[in-house]
Amino acid sequence: MSVNKAKNIVKVERNPKKITKTSLGLVNNKPVWEVTYLNNQNNICYDLISFKTRKIIKSIQNI
Repeated sequence: MSVNKAKNIVKVERNPKKITKTSLGLVNNKPVWEVTYLNNQNNICYDLISFKTRKIIKSIQNI
């Protein structure tokens, strides 16, 4: 899955104000996209997206 696909998933699911960072990571030895963004209240949020299933597997909101 490309970085643009990961960003699109967050855009559709979360409607962020701004995506601030996207990077590859590993969770339980499986590749994920780590996407950090600002929500509409200007709070930092963080989603992990499975590289294989293209689903959000973990989300931390309003950091």
